[in-house]
Amino acid sequence: MRKLRNGFMKDTDLIKVVDIVKKYDTLLFCIRKDYINIYYRGVSILKFEDGIGVDQSNYNKGYLENSLLNISSIDEWIKNIGTLKNLVDTKISKFQTEKEFQQLAVRTNTSSKLALESDYYFVDIESIDTNMKKCRFDIVGFKWTNKKNINKCQLSIVEMKYGKDAFDNMTKHFSDILYLDVHSHLEDLKEQTLIQFRQLRELGLINLSSGADKNADDIKELDDKAECIILFADMNPKSELTYRIYGEAIKTQSQLKNIEIKFAVSSFMGYALFNQFVLDLYQFNDFCRSLKIKNF
Repeated sequence: MRKLRNGFMKDTDLIKVVDIVKKYDTLLFCIRKDYINIYYRGVSILKFEDGIGVDQSNYNKGYLENSLLNISSIDEWIKNIGTLKNLVDTKISKFQTEKEFQQLAVRTNTSSKLALESDYYFVDIESIDTNMKKCRFDIVGFKWTNKKNINKCQLSIVEMKYGKDAFDNMTKHFSDILYLDVHSHLEDLKEQTLIQFRQLRELGLINLSSGADKNADDIKELDDKAECIILFADMNPKSELTYRIYGEAIKTQSQLKNIEIKFAVSSFMGYALFNQFVLDLYQFNDFCRSLKIKNF
């Protein structure tokens, strides 16, 4: 399960990392099992492990391959953040775009000026658990029943699909959702996400109010059911892919008992998610018909 040891939460180097993330909203702090990742544009620029320290192998793979960086401590990492960002900026490819937009959606709903107004709060990307086969979910977090009272909310899973390759791996995504529902692992994911939420909050990385009582409340009740949101980014709505993915969603929904599939549409050209822009399958069908999208 993805969570940090209490002692690690108080580690002086971890606190340094937290302070940097608070300073730069282009960085995303994610809790893993006994370690953390820091992401920039969807690329991990730090893996910091409890009892081990900085994973130096992180700087010789992917977009940081052959960087010649020798980062063995958090202080060295802090000094090289600018260099790491520049490496990602110059080497990132079009194939990374979906992950970059994942991080953008998370940032918009957690740390932007609109975060206190949106109806969602996300705590993790590329969510996975060893107890859940090889299921992986792009984004996980919560939808508030009432944003003024966070005591009750619903688990929300987001699958982001980018551009004309949106159908790639879509079958795998729906298969993962079915596995999560059928094999009763939904409660495991709820527990993990709630632990991550509370630990991020303890570290001061989650603020749900601009008032003095911003950390006074806690999530006390989770809805029995969850939702899975399909979020298209930069995809032509007239593409036949829209209907193909909708068709797969209909088939999958007929087999689900505890998860409802929905589609997110543009929040006035942004990534802040509001309930009225997250449509169930019937609403999405009507929405596509109104746009005269092919096959609807």
